[in-house]
Amino acid sequence: MKKCSALLLLMAACYTTVLATVPPAKLFLLTGSFQKNYTADMMLMKVHEGKRIPIATAKPGKDKDFAFALSNPEEGFYYIAEGKGNNPVRIYVKSGDALSVEINDEGYKMITGSQENKLLADWAAASSVIARPAFQFTKINMEYQEYFKNLNVFLPEAKKFNQKITTPNKKFNALMKMAVDMDVELDAMHYLLVPHSTHPTKAEYPDFYAQIIKSPKYTSASVLQLGETVEYMGNYSTFCTLMGDRNAPAPANRTEWAANLFGNDTLKGAYVANNMSRFKSYEEFTSTIDPLKKYLVTDSMKAAYFNTMKAMNNFKKGSASYNFSYEDINGNKVSMNDLKGKVVLIDVWATWCGPCKKELPFLKTLEEEMKDKNVVFVSISVDELKDKEKWKTFVQTQQLGGTQLFAAGWSDIAKFYDINGIPRFMVFDKEGKIVTVDAPRPSEAALKTLLNETLREN
Repeated sequence: MKKCSALLLLMAACYTTVLATVPPAKLFLLTGSFQKNYTADMMLMKVHEGKRIPIATAKPGKDKDFAFALSNPEEGFYYIAEGKGNNPVRIYVKSGDALSVEINDEGYKMITGSQENKLLADWAAASSVIARPAFQFTKINMEYQEYFKNLNVFLPEAKKFNQKITTPNKKFNALMKMAVDMDVELDAMHYLLVPHSTHPTKAEYPDFYAQIIKSPKYTSASVLQLGETVEYMGNYSTFCTLMGDRNAPAPANRTEWAANLFGNDTLKGAYVANNMSRFKSYEEFTSTIDPLKKYLVTDSMKAAYFNTMKAMNNFKKGSASYNFSYEDINGNKVSMNDLKGKVVLIDVWATWCGPCKKELPFLKTLEEEMKDKNVVFVSISVDELKDKEKWKTFVQTQQLGGTQLFAAGWSDIAKFYDINGIPRFMVFDKEGKIVTVDAPRPSEAALKTLLNETLREN
């Protein structure tokens, strides 16, 4: 490996950090080279909630070498992969370590590295006998008789390998033992789920396959520290139906059924968050996912929900509305679906918002003028939770009418409709469909006209 070329790439991969100013004890350095023809970028990925997320790329130099540097990285498993994530190699990253690898047709070879990375390289080499036919099946077309024989021979070896994971690094040991167990099951399942010229009957499966199924599967979210967990969960749900030990659900219930295979709510959330793209319509998506929203506990899970929902809804007239659910001033829950049958005017506001307060007299007048018509006036406060009593007092002293709801901050309705400034007025028809998500204000005569037109159309 040419040191000069590697050093230049190392500097480029370090973002804006100047290596000379970072203490070596806070750096992780990775250098590598290819022992095969390869020209695409090399990718460095970290683990986020059970899957691999790209964080940097490096273009191989003329000597087919590459390099990465991380300043004060979070300790744990990372991955390097070719192109857009092909053939990922698991590595262990912690401050103060350096790792050098060679990428070859069979996987990779560690040149220098920590005790943790030595074990990872040994495991990659040992497990390749069941991993490569499962994941590189276009290159290695192994018939199931041979694969099952190799699997049965390898299982005792995997147990022995787990027993020798005894480094001084207890965090690594725990992660590595989970990885060994998950890798074996994932490889074995994946082999069954990819194309082959012939496929075995269930009677021909080794006994190991029946042992994979547990009820529930995984009871700790600690497995989300592995970059294969989300992939494993998808394979596992398909494998369960293949084994026939569980009743195959109707398509509309599959997401909930699969999430409940796992015995931890965060794991359920990870499964749900990563299986949202299969829905073909907004209505199908919300009817399936909304009952499972309680499992979407992290910011990224919630973001996946709103991003998917918004991608299916163009907010044009006639599009479906978001079915919010908030408490009114008496503590009773009110949802958008509860309001169907009436034309709905929604005012998103807050007690601290000057322009919002200026609209209140006009809103009261409009409500009085339309009190005998089939229109419901809903005000949704985005005051923070700490100001809930302040909101109640304001509503009571100002004698605000309509349905007063409390959203406790910039919550889901604001995220769904991309509300970054208030007041925001929105109009919905009697079926709960969008008329406009950016209506005129009550101080404008156009709002009353719009409400009357919506009543006539319905």
